[in-house]
Amino acid sequence: MARKPIKKPPQFADRGVPATTRPAMPWAVTPGLYIAGKEALDAADQLGVEMDRKWGVGRLRLLVNGPMREKFDRQRYLMAQARWEGTLEDVKRESARMVTAYTALDNAAKGSGAAPVDDSIWEVGIPNGILEGSVLAIVKNDEAMAKVRTEGRNVILITLDEVARYIGLDGALLEVKKTFPGAQIKRAESPRDPISPSLAEWDEGIPDVKAPIDGVLDLNWEVGDEVPF
Repeated sequence: MARKPIKKPPQFADRGVPATTRPAMPWAVTPGLYIAGKEALDAADQLGVEMDRKWGVGRLRLLVNGPMREKFDRQRYLMAQARWEGTLEDVKRESARMVTAYTALDNAAKGSGAAPVDDSIWEVGIPNGILEGSVLAIVKNDEAMAKVRTEGRNVILITLDEVARYIGLDGALLEVKKTFPGAQIKRAESPRDPISPSLAEWDEGIPDVKAPIDGVLDLNWEVGDEVPF
C-alpha cells in the first residue's frame, strides 16, 4: 500500500509568516524585529514625503547653506546604511536623527525666507527611464509655470491641458517636449544627488552604503555638532 506523501513546510517561512528569497536585513530577520524597524523607518520616510510636498522634490536640501547640506547628506547616508546593513538599534537611532535633520532643514529654509511650492504646482520625481532623476512639475495653467522654483534641479514642466491632450501616449512625449525648442518643457542642469538609490556604474556618486562614512559615528543635531572634515 502506497504511503501518503508528507507535505513539507514552505522553504521560506517563519511560523506561518511568509518570507522572501531575498536575504533579510539584519534588523528584519524576524517578524517582530521587522515590525519594530519598519515603524521607525516609516516615521522618517513619511516626513521626507511631507517635506517634498511642501518644498518640492529634492529641493529642501538645496535651500540651505553648504555645511548644513553636507551634514544632512551625511545623515542620509547613515540612514541608508542602517536601513540596508544595520541592526534594529541602528535603524531606530538613525531614523530618529533623520527626523531631527528634516526638521532642522525645514526651520532653516523657513528662516531664510524661501517659499514653499505653490498650491498650483504638483511635483513628482521620475524614477526610471531616460529622464530618471528629473522632477516632473504639473501646473494648472501657463500662468503657474512662472511660479516653479528649480533651485538647480532638472525640472520638466507640463500643464494640465497638455496632460489632457497627450494622455494615453507613451513616455516618449516627455522626451519630445524636452528636445524641441518652443515646447513648454524646460530642463535645467543640476548637480547629481550624491546619495541616489539607483546610481548607474558610470554615474558620479555613492554606489552602496556598506562602508563607514569617514569613521563618523555620531552627528548630534540636537547639540549642533560641526561637520567633520
